[in-house]
Amino acid sequence: MPYCSITPRPAFWTSHSNSTPVASKTRRVASLTSGPTPSPGIKVTRCAGKTIQSYQRLVAYPSYVSQAGLQSSPFETRAQSPLAQANYKLWIEHARAENRRELERLVATLHEDCEYEVVPLGRRWRGKDEVREFYRGLWRGIPNVRLTLLNRVDADDCIVEESQIFGRMEGPLFDVEPSGAELRYRVVIFFPVRDGLFTGERVYFDLAEFARQVPSASSLLGAATG
Repeated sequence: MPYCSITPRPAFWTSHSNSTPVASKTRRVASLTSGPTPSPGIKVTRCAGKTIQSYQRLVAYPSYVSQAGLQSSPFETRAQSPLAQANYKLWIEHARAENRRELERLVATLHEDCEYEVVPLGRRWRGKDEVREFYRGLWRGIPNVRLTLLNRVDADDCIVEESQIFGRMEGPLFDVEPSGAELRYRVVIFFPVRDGLFTGERVYFDLAEFARQVPSASSLLGAATG
Protein backbone atom coordinates (compact mmCIF):
# COMPACT_ATOMS: atom_id res chain seq x y z
CA MET A 1 0.00 0.00 0.00
CA PRO A 2 1.28 3.51 -0.77
CA TYR A 3 1.90 4.63 2.79
CA CYS A 4 4.36 4.12 5.62
CA SER A 5 2.93 2.40 8.68
CA ILE A 6 3.70 3.68 12.16
CA THR A 7 2.75 2.39 15.60
CA PRO A 8 -0.59 4.01 16.47
CA ARG A 9 -2.18 5.01 19.74
CA PRO A 10 -5.82 3.99 20.32
CA ALA A 11 -8.25 5.42 17.76
CA PHE A 12 -5.30 6.71 15.74
CA TRP A 13 -6.04 7.91 12.21
CA THR A 14 -3.64 7.16 9.38
CA SER A 15 -4.22 8.01 5.76
CA HIS A 16 -3.07 7.30 2.25
CA SER A 17 -3.41 8.75 -1.21
CA ASN A 18 -5.72 7.06 -3.72
CA SER A 19 -3.34 7.97 -6.51
CA THR A 20 -1.29 5.39 -8.37
CA PRO A 21 1.95 4.59 -6.51
CA VAL A 22 5.20 5.63 -8.14
CA ALA A 23 8.82 4.74 -7.47
CA SER A 24 9.62 7.48 -5.01
CA LYS A 25 10.91 7.69 -1.45
CA THR A 26 9.18 11.03 -0.81
CA ARG A 27 6.57 10.99 1.94
CA ARG A 28 4.29 13.67 3.34
CA VAL A 29 3.62 14.02 7.05
CA ALA A 30 0.11 15.22 7.89
CA SER A 31 -0.77 15.94 11.50
CA LEU A 32 -4.13 16.40 13.18
CA THR A 33 -2.47 19.25 15.04
CA SER A 34 -2.32 21.00 11.68
CA GLY A 35 -4.56 23.93 10.90
CA PRO A 36 -6.87 24.47 7.93
CA THR A 37 -5.67 24.22 4.35
CA PRO A 38 -2.93 24.95 3.52
CA SER A 39 -1.93 23.16 6.70
CA PRO A 40 1.21 24.60 8.32
CA GLY A 41 1.83 21.21 9.95
CA ILE A 42 2.25 19.41 6.61
CA LYS A 43 5.79 19.03 5.38
CA VAL A 44 7.82 16.81 3.07
CA THR A 45 10.25 14.42 4.71
CA ARG A 46 11.77 10.99 4.20
CA CYS A 47 10.32 7.87 5.75
CA ALA A 48 13.47 5.85 6.42
CA GLY A 49 15.01 6.46 9.82
CA LYS A 50 12.58 9.25 10.69
CA THR A 51 11.07 9.40 14.18
CA ILE A 52 7.44 10.45 13.90
CA GLN A 53 5.64 12.04 16.84
CA SER A 54 2.26 10.78 18.01
CA TYR A 55 -0.80 11.85 16.02
CA GLN A 56 1.11 12.35 12.80
CA ARG A 57 0.54 10.25 9.74
CA LEU A 58 2.79 9.37 6.85
CA VAL A 59 1.22 9.67 3.44
CA ALA A 60 2.82 8.58 0.19
CA TYR A 61 1.98 10.62 -2.87
CA PRO A 62 3.29 10.89 -6.44
CA SER A 63 5.36 13.96 -7.26
CA TYR A 64 2.92 15.06 -9.97
CA VAL A 65 0.21 15.53 -7.32
CA SER A 66 2.10 18.32 -5.58
CA GLN A 67 3.07 19.84 -8.92
CA ALA A 68 -0.58 19.97 -9.99
CA GLY A 69 -1.68 21.45 -6.67
CA LEU A 70 -4.16 18.64 -6.05
CA GLN A 71 -5.31 17.31 -2.68
CA SER A 72 -2.71 14.68 -1.78
CA SER A 73 -4.03 13.68 1.65
CA PRO A 74 -7.58 13.12 2.93
CA PHE A 75 -6.57 15.20 5.95
CA GLU A 76 -6.46 18.25 3.70
CA THR A 77 -9.54 19.92 2.23
CA ARG A 78 -10.60 21.24 -1.14
CA ALA A 79 -13.48 23.18 0.44
CA GLN A 80 -13.91 26.66 -0.99
CA SER A 81 -16.94 28.06 0.81
CA PRO A 82 -16.63 29.51 4.34
CA LEU A 83 -19.27 27.06 5.63
CA ALA A 84 -17.47 24.00 4.26
CA GLN A 85 -14.14 25.23 5.61
CA ALA A 86 -15.70 25.76 9.04
CA ASN A 87 -17.12 22.23 8.93
CA TYR A 88 -13.67 20.90 8.04
CA LYS A 89 -12.17 22.64 11.10
CA LEU A 90 -14.96 21.18 13.25
CA TRP A 91 -14.19 17.69 11.92
CA ILE A 92 -10.48 18.16 12.71
CA GLU A 93 -11.37 19.13 16.30
CA HIS A 94 -13.72 16.13 16.55
CA ALA A 95 -11.01 13.78 15.26
CA ARG A 96 -8.35 15.19 17.60
CA ALA A 97 -10.61 14.67 20.60
CA GLU A 98 -11.53 11.13 19.55
CA ASN A 99 -7.89 10.22 18.89
CA ARG A 100 -6.99 11.31 22.40
CA ARG A 101 -10.17 9.91 23.96
CA GLU A 102 -11.04 13.28 25.45
CA LEU A 103 -14.73 12.53 25.76
CA GLU A 104 -16.01 15.93 26.90
CA ARG A 105 -13.99 17.71 24.23
CA LEU A 106 -15.44 15.29 21.71
CA VAL A 107 -19.02 15.85 22.88
CA ALA A 108 -18.43 19.62 22.70
CA THR A 109 -18.36 19.32 18.89
CA LEU A 110 -21.97 18.03 18.96
CA HIS A 111 -25.28 19.87 18.86
CA GLU A 112 -27.51 19.53 21.94
CA ASP A 113 -30.03 17.74 19.72
CA CYS A 114 -27.65 15.02 18.55
CA GLU A 115 -28.13 11.42 17.51
CA TYR A 116 -25.73 8.63 16.59
CA GLU A 117 -26.94 5.75 14.44
CA VAL A 118 -25.12 2.56 13.43
CA VAL A 119 -27.42 1.69 10.55
CA PRO A 120 -26.42 -1.96 9.92
CA LEU A 121 -26.96 -2.84 13.60
CA GLY A 122 -30.21 -0.90 13.91
CA ARG A 123 -28.93 1.00 16.96
CA ARG A 124 -29.39 4.67 17.90
CA TRP A 125 -28.10 6.89 20.70
CA ARG A 126 -30.02 10.14 21.29
CA GLY A 127 -28.64 13.09 23.24
CA LYS A 128 -25.18 13.71 24.63
CA ASP A 129 -25.49 11.31 27.57
CA GLU A 130 -26.30 8.39 25.28
CA VAL A 131 -23.56 9.45 22.85
CA ARG A 132 -21.09 9.28 25.74
CA GLU A 133 -22.22 5.67 26.26
CA PHE A 134 -21.71 5.02 22.55
CA TYR A 135 -18.04 5.97 22.81
CA ARG A 136 -17.53 4.12 26.08
CA GLY A 137 -19.05 1.02 24.48
CA LEU A 138 -16.84 1.36 21.41
CA TRP A 139 -13.68 1.73 23.49
CA ARG A 140 -14.63 -1.21 25.73
CA GLY A 141 -15.50 -3.46 22.80
CA ILE A 142 -12.41 -2.62 20.72
CA PRO A 143 -9.88 -1.15 23.18
CA ASN A 144 -7.19 -0.63 20.53
CA VAL A 145 -9.57 0.67 17.84
CA ARG A 146 -7.92 2.74 15.12
CA LEU A 147 -8.96 4.09 11.75
CA THR A 148 -7.31 4.67 8.40
CA LEU A 149 -8.90 7.69 6.74
CA LEU A 150 -9.46 6.93 3.06
CA ASN A 151 -11.56 9.84 1.81
CA ARG A 152 -13.49 12.80 3.14
CA VAL A 153 -15.92 15.28 1.54
CA ASP A 154 -16.48 18.69 3.13
CA ALA A 155 -19.82 20.31 2.25
CA ASP A 156 -21.79 23.29 3.52
CA ASP A 157 -24.20 21.14 5.54
CA CYS A 158 -22.24 17.97 6.31
CA ILE A 159 -19.00 16.01 6.30
CA VAL A 160 -18.78 12.53 4.78
CA GLU A 161 -15.88 10.30 5.78
CA GLU A 162 -14.76 6.93 4.44
CA SER A 163 -12.41 5.01 6.73
CA GLN A 164 -11.08 1.54 7.44
CA ILE A 165 -11.49 0.36 11.04
CA PHE A 166 -8.94 -1.93 12.70
CA GLY A 167 -8.69 -3.46 16.15
CA ARG A 168 -9.20 -6.52 18.32
CA MET A 169 -12.77 -7.09 19.52
CA GLU A 170 -12.23 -7.96 23.17
CA GLY A 171 -15.67 -7.14 24.58
CA PRO A 172 -19.31 -6.82 23.52
CA LEU A 173 -19.81 -4.16 20.87
CA PHE A 174 -23.31 -2.66 20.98
CA ASP A 175 -24.85 -5.97 22.09
CA VAL A 176 -22.79 -8.02 19.61
CA GLU A 177 -20.76 -10.67 21.44
CA PRO A 178 -16.99 -10.42 20.99
CA SER A 179 -15.01 -12.54 18.58
CA GLY A 180 -11.66 -12.01 20.32
CA ALA A 181 -10.15 -11.60 16.86
CA GLU A 182 -8.67 -8.71 14.92
CA LEU A 183 -11.25 -6.82 12.86
CA ARG A 184 -10.84 -4.89 9.64
CA TYR A 185 -13.83 -3.38 7.87
CA ARG A 186 -14.67 -0.26 5.92
CA VAL A 187 -17.17 2.36 7.11
CA VAL A 188 -18.79 5.47 5.69
CA ILE A 189 -19.75 8.06 8.30
CA PHE A 190 -22.15 10.94 7.63
CA PHE A 191 -21.82 14.00 9.91
CA PRO A 192 -24.79 16.40 9.47
CA VAL A 193 -24.13 19.97 10.61
CA ARG A 194 -26.54 22.45 12.20
CA ASP A 195 -25.70 25.75 13.90
CA GLY A 196 -21.99 25.09 13.44
CA LEU A 197 -22.02 21.75 15.28
CA PHE A 198 -22.45 18.11 14.30
CA THR A 199 -25.94 16.77 14.93
CA GLY A 200 -24.44 13.30 15.20
CA GLU A 201 -23.09 10.50 13.06
CA ARG A 202 -24.72 7.95 10.79
CA VAL A 203 -22.42 4.96 10.30
CA TYR A 204 -22.73 2.52 7.40
CA PHE A 205 -20.75 -0.66 6.73
CA ASP A 206 -21.09 -4.03 5.02
CA LEU A 207 -22.92 -6.16 7.58
CA ALA A 208 -22.10 -9.39 5.72
CA GLU A 209 -18.38 -8.62 5.90
CA PHE A 210 -18.67 -7.69 9.57
CA ALA A 211 -20.55 -10.94 10.33
CA ARG A 212 -17.88 -12.94 8.50
CA GLN A 213 -15.37 -11.64 11.04
CA VAL A 214 -17.76 -11.62 14.02
CA PRO A 215 -19.87 -14.82 13.89
CA SER A 216 -22.24 -13.61 16.62
CA ALA A 217 -23.44 -10.88 14.23
CA SER A 218 -24.68 -13.46 11.71
CA SER A 219 -28.17 -13.42 13.23
CA LEU A 220 -28.46 -9.76 12.22
CA LEU A 221 -28.19 -10.67 8.54
CA GLY A 222 -31.61 -12.32 8.50
CA ALA A 223 -33.18 -9.33 10.21
CA ALA A 224 -31.58 -6.99 7.69
CA THR A 225 -32.82 -8.95 4.68
CA GLY A 226 -36.14 -10.08 6.13
